[in-house]
Amino acid sequence: MTSPCIQKDIVNAIVSETTEMIINDLGGELFAIIVDESRDISVKEQMIVFIRYVDSSGHIIERLLGITHVRDTTSMYLKVAVEDLLTRHGLSISRIRGQGYDGASNMQVEFNGLRTLIQNENPSAFYVHCFAHQLQLALVGVAKENNDVGDFFVIVSQLCNIVCVSCKRRDSLRDKQLKMLIDSISADTIEMGIGLNQEAVLQRPSDTRWGSHYGALVSILKLFSPDVLGITNDLSQALQKKDQNIVNAMRLVDASTQRLQMMRDDGWEALLQEVSLFCKKHAIPIPNMDEVYVVPGRPRRNIEERTHLHRYRVERFCVVLDLQFQELNNRFNEKNTELLLCVACFDPRDSFAMFDKDKLIRLAQFYPNDFSDIELEVLDNQLQTYFIDVNSDPDFSKLDGIDELAQKMVETRRHLDYTFVYLLLKLSLILPVATASVERAFSAMKLKNYEPLIMFKSLLAYVQLLCLCTQLLIEVILILLDAPKVEEMEAFDPGSG
Repeated sequence: MTSPCIQKDIVNAIVSETTEMIINDLGGELFAIIVDESRDISVKEQMIVFIRYVDSSGHIIERLLGITHVRDTTSMYLKVAVEDLLTRHGLSISRIRGQGYDGASNMQVEFNGLRTLIQNENPSAFYVHCFAHQLQLALVGVAKENNDVGDFFVIVSQLCNIVCVSCKRRDSLRDKQLKMLIDSISADTIEMGIGLNQEAVLQRPSDTRWGSHYGALVSILKLFSPDVLGITNDLSQALQKKDQNIVNAMRLVDASTQRLQMMRDDGWEALLQEVSLFCKKHAIPIPNMDEVYVVPGRPRRNIEERTHLHRYRVERFCVVLDLQFQELNNRFNEKNTELLLCVACFDPRDSFAMFDKDKLIRLAQFYPNDFSDIELEVLDNQLQTYFIDVNSDPDFSKLDGIDELAQKMVETRRHLDYTFVYLLLKLSLILPVATASVERAFSAMKLKNYEPLIMFKSLLAYVQLLCLCTQLLIEVILILLDAPKVEEMEAFDPGSG
């Protein structure tokens, strides 16, 4: 059990049994793939493949299919690696009905990316750009478009670098945090409890790391909640749920957009009050908003006068929010595509108010391998009966998403009555929303092929084995010391027992 080779054999056996259970749970169902690649600590490129499918109970399932070492990251090499992994487990590219990637060029480019190579072989394997990555890129786009916001995050990154590279600066930061905590406890201005007031660490903002900009600000200043990054951080966390579906994801995007619009229309006074309180607490000068703003170091002649209120509210507050709206609309353009608009017609909220039979028929036409012309006619008839049936049933009146709709259909056994409707619903659920599963898998990836560690483990195993043999030898000697005498052994009859 202490031998590295035996440990690897045990792990491989567990992997084999686990994968077999996943494949058996999948059965012959259609599925989507979620793929990402990254380097491990041994500087080897690893590709992780997840499959997304709907199980027999109507639940959305995402399971790790395998991790494969890839020597090249070109789209063709990745396509071959994906195909080999699927074939190894008895799966086929022809059964894929969705692809989810993080937006890297070798994955999602239109002409020769991985998604295009798979779609050339299987046109029904529709591609969805990871929603969480789109949101993060929208935030980064705002930072790059606005000079002041961009400069601010540059300063934040520099602050993190200055503090984190020095042990002395980290210790100084901890001492100040402890002093502030003691003062707050003495003044009874801080809430106490289990898990509260933990030591904070500085987080660097990264263009591709979810919520990193918001986390960086929170880790530095414990920022007030009603800001742009706080609103979109809620959306980012929601988009990363394993059981998320396209309709709910688009609804979350709409809700966040509405919150941003409400903030733009009515949130300035509340934000100004919060900032003023923060400035007073930390002795930061507050300019008079009605006074004329003067650019330091520039002559005032031939310059249009503007107040501090205009500078902060119009040129900063409104401009950043407008840029955020523009980026969200550009990044989440899938909302306007025909495919996702058709999927939204399955939404059961408000007594199936979004139901549109013609659009659902159009959705089925996107999957010619699953719906023939005759089956489309049967689907048309089933959709009409299905809508009347579920709309009049109280069990379907409180559903909050197409995932709950699928589970309720299985629970009431309506998936057996409306087979083609349920098949179309499963195809809608299969479409991936985010690559959160593969990102979590990379975060949990352990050391691999690290020779010094392997040598140390081998030496430790040898010592343990030597100790075990010594203990066994001692036990054998003790048994021999207690063995019967020679005369007794000669008198012993072997045939008697």
